[in-house]
Amino acid sequence: ESPDAISALITALDDTDWVVRRRAALALGTLRSTAAGSISDIKEKLSSQLPNTRKAALLALSGLAPDSKIALPELIQALTDQDWEMRAAAAHALGKLGIDAESAVSPLALQLRDPDWRVIEQVVESLSRIGTPAVPVLIDGLLDASVPVRWGSARALGAMGADAVDAIPSLSMALGDNVMQVQWSTARALWAI
Repeated sequence: ESPDAISALITALDDTDWVVRRRAALALGTLRSTAAGSISDIKEKLSSQLPNTRKAALLALSGLAPDSKIALPELIQALTDQDWEMRAAAAHALGKLGIDAESAVSPLALQLRDPDWRVIEQVVESLSRIGTPAVPVLIDGLLDASVPVRWGSARALGAMGADAVDAIPSLSMALGDNVMQVQWSTARALWAI
């Protein structure tokens, strides 16, 4: 847990081998108390020209939550990256911040329009972790034309439990959705609330 070890792990986020990058990012997360002081160095990796370096930095920041909340603007910016894996990783990292990422609700809501369902999956998960401030976005998601958005919104509201009590009328209406997965997730959400 020495500063030299942390520095070496941060440098390893640039490695050409994806296994090295991933392990370095995960190691930084396990050294939370020591690595938290190096978040600004990790944030710098988000502006790398190499997508794999940016992804490793996002993984490291996820592991350092809630200390990584100082990277909130950079995490929000990463939601608009051209690479779907970056957008999904950014959404995941924001979700790890929970309520500390409340200011990310609107940018996350925009990502419900993402063309890749894997990004949408991470977005709805993150919104559920942010909690009550995300309930209106998830209620709107129940009426979306996209099945992954409706399905994910119902699951996210269910994961929020009693914090999503305001969604009960909308969930009750969503029971009549024409897609069985949405109906099932809606019923489970109502049960959980």
